[in-house]
Amino acid sequence: MKNYSLIIALFIMVFSLFFSSCNLWGMSKEEIAERKEILEIDKAIKESLEESNKAEAKIWLKEKNHIVFEGSKEQAIKLTDDFYSAGSPMVYVSGIETMDDVEIIAHITVLIPEDKEKRKKVFEIEASFMKDIGENPTKDYGQKYFSIAFD
Repeated sequence: MKNYSLIIALFIMVFSLFFSSCNLWGMSKEEIAERKEILEIDKAIKESLEESNKAEAKIWLKEKNHIVFEGSKEQAIKLTDDFYSAGSPMVYVSGIETMDDVEIIAHITVLIPEDKEKRKKVFEIEASFMKDIGENPTKDYGQKYFSIAFD
């Protein structure tokens, strides 16, 4: 009986040490925190898309009096086209602000496809753009959206 107690105690100690430094999914504490942050951003994006100051990006970007704050309208159009070509079901402009007779956006929001291959392509496009502007790309943690800021 004494040997079983020792074995059980050792098992519990090893088990506790192992699972305190990682989790069942093999993610580090930093990755868990990053995933949590991305999923919180995802929730905030969803809420922002419930507001009325949004539009489908491709249509909105065609208008002459619509501009991208601190960004290139041509770049936003190319990104929108690339995301649609990769399989995104919808690309939005949201947070539209009006100054005089001009409408301004500072970011585009992408609805990420559920299909694994299409998702991968969409994230590759985002990663390439983010690398070009010196920012870190968004990791895929199963979120539904991501936004690209031009400010």
